[in-house]
Amino acid sequence: MEQAPAVYVFRSSDDEIWGFSLTADGSNLPAPPAGVRWVQKDVTSLTAKALGEYLPSPHAATANLIMRGYHLHRTSAHGIPFPAPHRSSS
Repeated sequence: MEQAPAVYVFRSSDDEIWGFSLTADGSNLPAPPAGVRWVQKDVTSLTAKALGEYLPSPHAATANLIMRGYHLHRTSAHGIPFPAPHRSSS
């Protein structure tokens, strides 16, 4: 049986985003926001079971890794607030 490729696990220095890459240096990960950098945390394998230790949707991550070579997972939601109403509703 063939061994699954390695997946390199990164975390942004502000702890908001996990990055998963097929390249050891994470050079294919999108640039994080200004003042933030990628920090390598672990190495795992490209299997749903292994990625499931880090992600709630390992199958989507597997597909992204195969198609793009990387996958991002935000650990906190960034909600978009509704605009203030410009008139009263009645």
